[in-house]
Amino acid sequence: MFRRLIAITALFGVTAFCADSVLYGQTKPAPAKPANPPARGAVAPAGAAQPAAKVEKPDPALEKILQDWYAASKNIKKLEGEHKRFVYDYTFLTVKQAQGEFYYEAPDKGRIDLDGTKVKDGTIVDKVSAINGAGLKFSAESDVPERWICDGKQVLQIFDAKKEVMQFSIPPEGQGEHIMDGPLPFLFGLPPEKAHQRYQMKLIKQTTSTIVMQAIPRWQQDAANYKWAVIMLEPTSMMVQAVQLMDPAQTTETVYTFPKITKNPSRSWVRFLGVPGSDPFKPNLKGYKIITAGRDEQVAGAKPQEGPKPADDALPSVVGLEHSKAKDVLEKKGYKVEFFKGDPANTPQLQYHVYRQIPEAKKALKKGETVKLVVYTEPQVNLIEGKKGDAATAGMVPKVTGLSHSQAKQKLEAAGYKVKMVRGDLARTEDALHTVQDQSPKAGTKLDPEGVVTLKLFIDDVDAKGSKAQ
Repeated sequence: MFRRLIAITALFGVTAFCADSVLYGQTKPAPAKPANPPARGAVAPAGAAQPAAKVEKPDPALEKILQDWYAASKNIKKLEGEHKRFVYDYTFLTVKQAQGEFYYEAPDKGRIDLDGTKVKDGTIVDKVSAINGAGLKFSAESDVPERWICDGKQVLQIFDAKKEVMQFSIPPEGQGEHIMDGPLPFLFGLPPEKAHQRYQMKLIKQTTSTIVMQAIPRWQQDAANYKWAVIMLEPTSMMVQAVQLMDPAQTTETVYTFPKITKNPSRSWVRFLGVPGSDPFKPNLKGYKIITAGRDEQVAGAKPQEGPKPADDALPSVVGLEHSKAKDVLEKKGYKVEFFKGDPANTPQLQYHVYRQIPEAKKALKKGETVKLVVYTEPQVNLIEGKKGDAATAGMVPKVTGLSHSQAKQKLEAAGYKVKMVRGDLARTEDALHTVQDQSPKAGTKLDPEGVVTLKLFIDDVDAKGSKAQ
């Protein structure tokens, strides 16, 4: 979901940033805590006035940069160029690479085309972690080609290979210039007072060739999408060269670089599709499948028609939920629930949480029928811990289901085994994300040292679209 949100809001003015090692984790962003955050559960509406934040002592150099950036941005009516995107997955140690072109027209039109960069099998990318400065090796993959188009009233995510389009409507209060109040307004400079109101800004680096700033969100709607952003500007033009974004869970880092940007280009858009008079913000979607909220239908043109609603009898997933919450979800859907004792929990937090359901999610099941739920029981005292002299040292695989991926990896490697992680089912809660759903071989199985233990991890909707982790 995080990558989808980034791509959507990139159309509103984000995509532009990173030509220097600073944004690849060479410079670790300064830790900071958002000042005067909104009340828990509050969301700042687009375009609405925000509560006054506690004012830190102003940095004259930073104030000058924000003023110059805003002044330069006010003169931009059109923008186009080339960009690259790198999505670093800290869980599976993969980096998805893409490149393409972008187009912007004031006040609220944009287009981003992404083509998966051809990556040679076995390519490894060395990178310094933006979290802790550790040296990491990422397996490079080609990202999925896609197009994003915003015409001011809607956003279209286009998958040409599948002839499918995802449609997202923009509410009236978010259209026009208010679109810059969206989650990522980093392509253009905000008024300095608004920048301070919305972000905790810090100047990281300033030279004759580069300006690097950090933005930590104050608004909850921003903090829900990224923990921090690092922005790079070219000092003469004040154009954004690159951006580095870390998701709130610090599992995914997205970097955009912009090797070429043209401000207020004089050339016509008609070259874009090779068709005289074609409009890049009005694509020809004849024959495409339009998917929008509550509708899914093959159409003859770009305008979606009313289609069938999603099936109401699809069984929801409750894997990862505490047993009482799982029971509540299913009974509200009209199902009966039966519990079964499963494996002992590895941590007290997982006790009585569901780790398997029968039938599986999305299966057709009539109302009134029973869903069987297998839950973790009380933790055992003598779990296999992988310490010297216990069963693991004697060649027994320790139990790691329910642990976070990092805890499981550490435990298995301490027992002398190699670890391979693969994608499992969608996590139903944030706490369950990237925890171990299943392991192979099972706990207690004899396995020689240096043997491989495969861990299946609960994933989010973005992981689900990726290829199988290696």
